[in-house]
Amino acid sequence: MASTSGEDACRTATAAAADANLSDRLEFACGDAATALLPEGADLVIALGSVDCWGGGPDEAIRGCAELAGENGSFLFGDRVWEGSRTPP
Repeated sequence: MASTSGEDACRTATAAAADANLSDRLEFACGDAATALLPEGADLVIALGSVDCWGGGPDEAIRGCAELAGENGSFLFGDRVWEGSRTPP
């Protein structure tokens, strides 16, 4: 089950799409990426800061996004990078 903040984010995104008259073109799914029943063949899959949700690290997350996007879709994948003392300037 999605966290409250995730549910709030989905509600906010859905409302913003409606305000922009894009509800017929966008669908937001909120939940556990590893177990969610998501439609395959999406035009665009966006996964930002969610690598840990897939359970197997970045490789599994990127593979999962690619599968959801299908042959003709695209995906945008981004995750955080922590700057630390070992990070070169």
